[in-house]
Amino acid sequence: MSSFDRMIKVRIVQAGMQSYTGYIRGTRFDNGVSVDPMPVRDALRLGAACAVQDMEGRVISPNYMEFEDASTITGMDVTPPQSKTVVEQALEAVQEPEVVEEEGDEIVDFYDPNEEHAEAKKWTLEALEAIADAEGISGLREIGEDLGVKERSIDGLIKEIMKAQDGADKLAGEE
Repeated sequence: MSSFDRMIKVRIVQAGMQSYTGYIRGTRFDNGVSVDPMPVRDALRLGAACAVQDMEGRVISPNYMEFEDASTITGMDVTPPQSKTVVEQALEAVQEPEVVEEEGDEIVDFYDPNEEHAEAKKWTLEALEAIADAEGISGLREIGEDLGVKERSIDGLIKEIMKAQDGADKLAGEE
């Protein structure tokens, strides 16, 4: 095991990236800090692109990092071992990756192209008037927010909600 195989936790200190949350090179970062230790070789690649420190505050960069066993490192130490054939790697890349649900991650479910799906709820004039009676304009604003509609009066908001959900023809006879 060489120095490149060590695992370390790192902190991104690059201006504008200190609060980064997401994945880089397969390692999850939360608020700029790696959640789990990452291989030194990946930390060095990251350090070549932006300012990174280990948890003790030492700079992680291929320009500054020194290794105790640098004189004994060979090309095999630098290149990760390839146990799979190119064909196996290509097949693996085509397969769907395993979804790991992290706390706070939002799951977005998309419809397949030919999949049947339920229509969005259509509000009737009577239902909107009942909400206005029970909750006032704040109840209508919640519905309007979902449809991207804003208005200052209850009557105006009801009309805009109906228009937004293609119900404008229902109001045409009332005016």
